Amino acid sequence: MPSVETANSRQIPGIYAAAVALALGLAIMNAVFAAVSTDNLLIAMDNDDVIRLHSVENWLNGQGWYDMTLYRILPHEGVSLHWSRYVDAGIAAVLVPVSAIVGAEAARIPTLVIWPTLLLGGLILLTGAFARRAFGPVVA
Repeated sequence: MPSVETANSRQIPGIYAAAVALALGLAIMNAVFAAVSTDNLLIAMDNDDVIRLHSVENWLNGQGWYDMTLYRILPHEGVSLHWSRYVDAGIAAVLVPVSAIVGAEAARIPTLVIWPTLLLGGLILLTGAFARRAFGPVVA
């Protein structure tokens, strides 16, 4: 029996693509507005964000992959962090190219905007893909 394709069923993938594009557009627009108002961006960071940024910078400046000690907190002895370097590698993948363009000091602010936006964009795409596969394009 041949399948009957209606005009409504052909519009559903377009609506899904438009919804994903809208969500990604809003995430990017939020990042642009955050980048414009960078005066308070470093002040608004919580302690974990600051420590993660210092950990990435220490690793890029020669600290070992498995050495998760942060010597800035308790000099000479340092504080051992329980985090994984895999997230540091993602942040460094943004920080290094931006540093090549604007310099190491100025690269912090764009990295603090780009990295969370990339994570949010990936989350939007994955959530949409899983919802579409599990529930169909109308729900997704």
